[in-house]
Amino acid sequence: MLVIFSMIVSIIIIGIRGSEVGEGFFPIRLLSQQFTCAYTKQRGRQDIWNESKAKYSHLANERFTYWFVSVFSSFHLPFSQNASNEILFPDSIAMLTYRRPKELNHTLIVLLEENIPSLYEIIIIWGYLEAELPMNFVSKYKVPVRFRMALKDSLNEKLRPDPDFKTQAILLHDDDVYYRPRDVEFVFQTWISSHRRPRSLLRHRRRGTMAKIRDYVDGVFNCKDIAINYVQRLLTGQGPLQVNGRERYVNPNPAKGISTKPGHLEARSKCLNEFVKMFRCMPLVDETAHIQNGLIGM
Repeated sequence: MLVIFSMIVSIIIIGIRGSEVGEGFFPIRLLSQQFTCAYTKQRGRQDIWNESKAKYSHLANERFTYWFVSVFSSFHLPFSQNASNEILFPDSIAMLTYRRPKELNHTLIVLLEENIPSLYEIIIIWGYLEAELPMNFVSKYKVPVRFRMALKDSLNEKLRPDPDFKTQAILLHDDDVYYRPRDVEFVFQTWISSHRRPRSLLRHRRRGTMAKIRDYVDGVFNCKDIAINYVQRLLTGQGPLQVNGRERYVNPNPAKGISTKPGHLEARSKCLNEFVKMFRCMPLVDETAHIQNGLIGM
């Protein structure tokens, strides 16, 4: 699973999670605040971060921030400029799809119908193992769309290291929920300009713990997004940055999907405490601030 996973590269998670957008949770008692990672003084070492930063410095991006993914190949992409000579730092979009060609096609049409200045590439992780892998193509705005066959039917495939990634920043995206292109660009550039860097990393990488988390996600076929939030909070000690677009996200609620299965919310609620047990502390950090795209009337 990505960060869960050892090496680092910037990753953005659009504040929407497929059909789980706006979902609630079953009533559940979270483990006591005395088990927070901050309370138990689980702080880390900056040298681990510096080591990872140097390892992936050849990938295109403006700075190293706090999301991770094991990567890559030797490739350097010059930064681009828009009509206003504003420097734009490139990002890629990665999405996992499984037997939802209609939803995937619609999402791709929307994302590619307008120019997203910082978008370098879209990577589709093809989870339908029995079907032939579609052909790669390039959009009218010269954005490559690359299909990659998943190695197995697993939610962790979305986060598997990809030696062909070209950018440090990876925007994790669903195949059935999307923002409009202008809002995607706003989300990314706002995230970059926020200068959010990790304050610390764990003293130990806890590879065994990360393997347990990946196995748990595969076992319940759920909670990958919750897991990655726990890991990010644990590594950085920071709360999430929520960035909202000018327009509301589009969520067509497809008939097929994990969220339509019985027991979906109950399973996700259980994950909250199961991950605390695996980490031996509660890493989540309260955050109330958010950024909204749009003018505010005074």
